[in-house]
Amino acid sequence: MAQGGALYRRAAFPTRPATGCGAVTAAVEEACAKLRAAFPDAANPEFGFLARAAGAAPGILRTFPIPLLEHRDATGFTRRAGDRRVIVG
Repeated sequence: MAQGGALYRRAAFPTRPATGCGAVTAAVEEACAKLRAAFPDAANPEFGFLARAAGAAPGILRTFPIPLLEHRDATGFTRRAGDRRVIVG
């Protein structure tokens, strides 16, 4: 079951968007802009933000942050620093 969940997450947030999924790309970019606005000090590894805090950020659904953050870690927008995420991109 966990493996199926991982496959779903990868399918939901591909590293390279397929042709015709501009709405998904726009939604991911909008969510990243909301993260950047909600955590203005997140570029500093001492501050960063917790994944659970991303779920509480305005405009981001509670079920959306983990797949979003895993995707953005893979694409270089965020990076893990212990239990926090740091915005690097």
